[in-house]
Amino acid sequence: MKYEEAPIISVVIACYNQGIYLSDALNSLEKQTFQNWEGIIVNDGSTDNTEEIALEYVKKDERFKYVFQENGGCF
Repeated sequence: MKYEEAPIISVVIACYNQGIYLSDALNSLEKQTFQNWEGIIVNDGSTDNTEEIALEYVKKDERFKYVFQENGGCF
């Protein structure tokens, strides 16, 4: 799918070792009737399969973006 217009809504999905739930969250976003969005998946240094799952979604839908950062801990 190609989306020519800039997204109106950005959804930030912050993850830390929650790969088990990530597909559910991303599927939910993908199934929304409103299509002009971007999903920014922020991996906060996960050691599970979060990155693998996120990159699968990035590959299949260009509206998903992936960011990795070292674990920032609690603020």
